[in-house]
Amino acid sequence: MIKKVIIFGSGYHGRNALRACKKKKIEVLFFVDNNKKLNNKVILGKKVYKPSMIEKTKFDYIILSGRHINSIKNQITKLKVDKKKFLIWGKKELKLDKVDLKKRSKQLIKILKIIIYNFHKYKIKYWLDMGSLLYFLRHQDLAETSDVDFILDYKDLSQLENVCKKISSSNKSLILHRKYLYKSRYFKKKIKQISMTGISKSFDFEPPIFEFNLFIKKKNLTENLAKEKLFNSNYWSKQIYKSFKNIQIPIPYNSKRYLSDMYGKDWRVKKNLFS
Repeated sequence: MIKKVIIFGSGYHGRNALRACKKKKIEVLFFVDNNKKLNNKVILGKKVYKPSMIEKTKFDYIILSGRHINSIKNQITKLKVDKKKFLIWGKKELKLDKVDLKKRSKQLIKILKIIIYNFHKYKIKYWLDMGSLLYFLRHQDLAETSDVDFILDYKDLSQLENVCKKISSSNKSLILHRKYLYKSRYFKKKIKQISMTGISKSFDFEPPIFEFNLFIKKKNLTENLAKEKLFNSNYWSKQIYKSFKNIQIPIPYNSKRYLSDMYGKDWRVKKNLFS
């Protein structure tokens, strides 16, 4: 019987693990996180500690989720944690129930309409990208993903930032984020990532996140900065509009081949663990 757990990671997946524990009536002692800036912070009512705190605590299991499970396993094994105490949670274990998914979906659609309206108004060309494109072509709700990914030409970065400023300043329900995150093989400097987050006072689900990925074209190849990979430029030669809940969203040309290049030929297969 699971009584007391520690959650490794206080990010999106860790917070969803906390929500799932609450519904399962599992006591969460605290989060541990490698991000030193989060040390002693309180997130969703639970304190965040350094991973070394694991050695000083009695617990039944440690929950591992997200995209870096293997590296986390190696790290906590060095802290002499018994592997029998590893609790691996994937998409099934972290999935929102129908009521909360519907609420998150409703908020997501509202923000999506605002973004698309302004992108069309200011003539910003964009495409659905990465995990969002994957879910879209699998006919899954975009509210099931951690964030909605769009991709734009690097040349439109300044215009993108200006438009997102206007959107966030006129909508109190949106927060604009800017950080130098992307690295490019074509530039020696770090490139800014723009994202926007919805605001939610509910404990039960994460507010929608919208991330604006960038690509850089060089002759016949295009670098996807978020993926750190080169692709054929034809994918972004034109926009193919498809409907998502009565909203027309542009996707790359030959999207299925694009997803095969990005995730492999088995991209249609729904996997429980995040890759």
